[in-house]
Amino acid sequence: MADENPTPDPNKQIIQRLDQLESVIYQQISRIYEIEKRLGIDFVPQGTEPAPTPVETPAPQVLTIHPTPDMPLETPEIPAEVEPELPAPQPKASRFRLPEARDLEALIGGNWFNRIGILAIILAVGFFLKYAFENQWIGATGRIMIGIAIGIGFLLGGERLRSKGYKHYAHGLSGGGIAILYLSIFAAFGRYHLIDQMPAFIFMSLVTATAVLLAARYDALAIAILGLIGGFLTPVLLSTGKDNQTGLFSYIVLLDLGVLALAWFKQWRILNYLAFVATVLMSAAWLDEWYAPEKLVTTIVFFSILFVIFALLAVLHNVIHRRLVKLPDVALILINAVLYFGTSYRLIEPENHAYLGLFAVVISAFYLSLGYLTWQRDREDRYLVLTFLGMASLFLTLAIPIQLDQHWTTMAWAIEGAILIWIAQRTGSRLTYGAALAVFGVALLHWLKIDLFEFSFRAGGVFTPLINKRGASSLVLIASLVAVIWMLRRNDDDEGADERTIVRGACLMATVALLLTWLSFDLRDFYEAAKFPFRQRLNDEPALWNSIAWLDSLKHFFITLLWAVFSCLMLVTGLKRRLMLLRIAALVLLAMTAGKVIMIDSQYYAAPWRTLIVNPVFGAFALLVAALAFAYFSYARADETAISERSEALNGLLAAGNLAALVGLCLEASGHFTARMRTPDTSRYGFEAGMRDFSLTTVISIYGAVALGIALKQGRRWMQNAALALLGIAVFKIIFIDLNGAITGRTLLLNSTFAGFLIVIASLAFGLHALTRSDRAEPWWKWIAPAILIIINVLALIALSVESNNYFDKQLSGIDTTAATEWKNLQLAKQLSISIIWAVYGGAMLLIGIWRRNRLARIMALIILSMTIIKVFLFDLSSLDQLYRIISFVFLGIVLLIVSFVYQKLMKGAEREGS
Repeated sequence: MADENPTPDPNKQIIQRLDQLESVIYQQISRIYEIEKRLGIDFVPQGTEPAPTPVETPAPQVLTIHPTPDMPLETPEIPAEVEPELPAPQPKASRFRLPEARDLEALIGGNWFNRIGILAIILAVGFFLKYAFENQWIGATGRIMIGIAIGIGFLLGGERLRSKGYKHYAHGLSGGGIAILYLSIFAAFGRYHLIDQMPAFIFMSLVTATAVLLAARYDALAIAILGLIGGFLTPVLLSTGKDNQTGLFSYIVLLDLGVLALAWFKQWRILNYLAFVATVLMSAAWLDEWYAPEKLVTTIVFFSILFVIFALLAVLHNVIHRRLVKLPDVALILINAVLYFGTSYRLIEPENHAYLGLFAVVISAFYLSLGYLTWQRDREDRYLVLTFLGMASLFLTLAIPIQLDQHWTTMAWAIEGAILIWIAQRTGSRLTYGAALAVFGVALLHWLKIDLFEFSFRAGGVFTPLINKRGASSLVLIASLVAVIWMLRRNDDDEGADERTIVRGACLMATVALLLTWLSFDLRDFYEAAKFPFRQRLNDEPALWNSIAWLDSLKHFFITLLWAVFSCLMLVTGLKRRLMLLRIAALVLLAMTAGKVIMIDSQYYAAPWRTLIVNPVFGAFALLVAALAFAYFSYARADETAISERSEALNGLLAAGNLAALVGLCLEASGHFTARMRTPDTSRYGFEAGMRDFSLTTVISIYGAVALGIALKQGRRWMQNAALALLGIAVFKIIFIDLNGAITGRTLLLNSTFAGFLIVIASLAFGLHALTRSDRAEPWWKWIAPAILIIINVLALIALSVESNNYFDKQLSGIDTTAATEWKNLQLAKQLSISIIWAVYGGAMLLIGIWRRNRLARIMALIILSMTIIKVFLFDLSSLDQLYRIISFVFLGIVLLIVSFVYQKLMKGAEREGS
């Protein structure tokens, strides 16, 4: 039996009974709260703090406890269905309030209807008074007294209801009373002229003060906002059309102080923002309507007082109350400073510009003092401290360009940025790092926008490279950036290492870009100064254009040299120091150099003063190719660089280097003969044009063939495709460009067009040989080799046919048109020669195909012979004279017989081998 009914633990029984007691207490609390809710009781003890969220308590269960002989216990009967309705967590712990206490029904019935009812009563009173006024029931004084009485009645009624616990209802009545009093006093002054401006102003001020006191007494933010609006509208409503600056701004200062005191006392921050907006609007309206230069001192004094008031708000709220700053507070600080300084600058600048720098320094010192005060009183609020320090830095930064000359401004900002970095190193503040970068950014922008162009060469001036105002600001800016990099490298603290790396990288890139830009512009200005004397005499001596162009070409060459050297140095440093950002910048600069050389430097490729090879354009291309080659070999030796980066960089550099070399050679070849074509002697124009086409075809063909051989040897697929594309371009050019520009009457075989065909054919043959012997070609290239062989033979046949036609055309051009017989014989000989060339070529190709056992060659030979047969039988038979016809047929017949004999012999030998 002991095993079936074990003796329960006494401690466990006590815990269970305590749980039951807690459940019953919660149930009773819920019932009390329901009663309070129905009676409208809303009691909140003062000084309560938010309580933690209560843990959900499980529903009580019926327990059966087995008492021991020594400790008899009786379990009270608690119905199992009793589940106490626990209050949900509320913002204030002392309110045992369920969610239903603030449901939509209570909100609408208790608050919204109250406001709407008050508004309805105000409108009803207005309509009644309007009706009474229209019917002359009540005079002007009576109307005003009725309005004042109703307003005071509303205030008294609100106070009465508040004392009985109807807080929200009382707020509505009090707000309505304030509004009615404002309207009544305004009507007495503005509509009925019963009182003067000063009494009206005093009465309205009293209403505003009453609103502030009621807001504080009732803890009603809505009444405070109403009083603020009424207070700022008072000067507007009571305006007489005359300026009273001292009175107006004295009133605004006092009103701001009162409202802000209430906001500080009640912690209503929204009043700060509303008061600031209202003050700005009132000040802007007064400036637009009444400001004059003679009111400058008074205006600045009042604006300064208002500025200080709103600047101190953050100190009052966040330092005295020890509460961390929030984003709206920071926004207020920034907007207040910007509006004050911007407005004051606009007012002071026309007549007192010399004092603006000092003015900015004073503001900077003011914010520095606030930052120090905040740091002394509440060091935990680093955000507020850094905000004040940032504002101090901002106005000190603004003071520099206001007071100093342009290049001094850049230097001062650069030094300031370095100092901020030093401060950030000591404090570890990310915000200070950001501010320092912002200052450096402003300094760089100022240098780019002002120093870079303001101190450039001017017509009639003197320019000394490096030693000039732009050079001074550049050196200081570069030195500041280098100092920052040095400071960041010396800091080995793990905290903030990522941020320091980013800052150091940004400073490094800025230093490189700045130095490169400075030297490039100094080179440009040096040559612009050198060209200036020639430009002055250009109208009298037009031939000086060549001298100007020569200097311009030298300018571009030396800038290219500068960029190429810079990119190589950056790349080597990036590879050794493992700085990926610097390597990327070096490659970008190389790409920019390539674009500059191709798009800008090359414009003088055919200048009349150029000499072959030794000229700035070819020199620029040579520098570019050398820089790309240097970068290629630097990457090839960089074993510690990532494989993917190396592979992509090597392929890109190799492609860019080959493209630059090809374009440079083509421009050099074309430019040499194009320049010779521009001479006054036009007799050699055709020859020079032919040589130009031949030189371009030669460069493209040979480059493509050599590139194909190297690509097949190294197994570079993209280079193989590019080389084949070059050879295709050469074939297209020789057929569609060189042939169209060929000179009629050129020497047989010894001319540029035929030489061009030979070069292309030789290049294709070299490529075909390399392709058939390589084991690294693409699998699908087995179709490329036959195509290349076909193209070679087609080009050869075209070249021979064109040469034959050109020879007879030259003969025909020298015959008098009256010699018809001779002219006809030459035409017949021209046609006969084509047939003979085709027949001999086809026969020779067939023999070669048989000897080399090349089936494709034999097929091509048969096609050519078939074309010859068609021509002889369809064209020669009808167009040639009898003698030429006989020769054509005999020659064709002999060739065909030889071909047939050779085939028969081969077939017979094959039969012997088979037997």
